[in-house]
Amino acid sequence: MCSGRSCGAKTRLARVAPEIARRHETGCGRDKNEAAGVKSIAADRKRALNRESAALKEKEKVVGDKGAEERDAANEDLERIMVLFDDDPIAQKILKGMEGGARGKDLQQTSGLSPTEYESKRKKIRRRIEKLKT
Repeated sequence: MCSGRSCGAKTRLARVAPEIARRHETGCGRDKNEAAGVKSIAADRKRALNRESAALKEKEKVVGDKGAEERDAANEDLERIMVLFDDDPIAQKILKGMEGGARGKDLQQTSGLSPTEYESKRKKIRRRIEKLKT
């Protein structure tokens, strides 16, 4: 029988099996088998959570590695493209801005070019990259 005091079994019961915990609180006769069953349920849940946690960590590790490989490949491509513009520092500035996520008017303003000059630089960049691909 439950002595009415707060005990560890009562806490475990409340987390794992609320319906059993209610019976335990009312003092309607908790036996050793019931407590062992609760411990077994709690242990099963803990093992399942540990397996899920390990699977998530493994999945994150695989996805993380994939992202690192893609970034490395992108950095290599950018380096090859930047070499094409060793003779043009403004084009390099535009490319670095593109790498940083800048677009359109932001790139034009940071390069200090007029709209026509900026479009001409973009066309030059595009043509040299297309030439690199072939």
